[in-house]
Amino acid sequence: MTTSPLPLELREGMQVWSYRVSHRTLVFRSFWQQGRDTATEVEFVSVLAMKTRSGYRDLVIREVQSDPEIEQLVDVPTPVSSRYLRLQLLAEGVPSGFVVCGDVRVREVRVDE
Repeated sequence: MTTSPLPLELREGMQVWSYRVSHRTLVFRSFWQQGRDTATEVEFVSVLAMKTRSGYRDLVIREVQSDPEIEQLVDVPTPVSSRYLRLQLLAEGVPSGFVVCGDVRVREVRVDE
């Protein structure tokens, strides 16, 4: 799995799949679609903060340098600030949450029907 270039445009529906507190890892997964044996997963690693919906349609994940909502809710320590991505989540073009994390990766995973 490698770092994914931003912005990410995910036209299929995505849902929050898991969050592992011990590893600070958030995973979104595409909705199951009949006839497909894989699903798209977006993995956010070293998550410092997040505000998400349970599901998204037409999701775009883009990096922003500054976002009033992130700045208001998250105190990123200055010495390590450059290590974190500030990612804005857009659903159908409208800002719909954020993730502050160390990296974001996309992969296809096999699903069992």
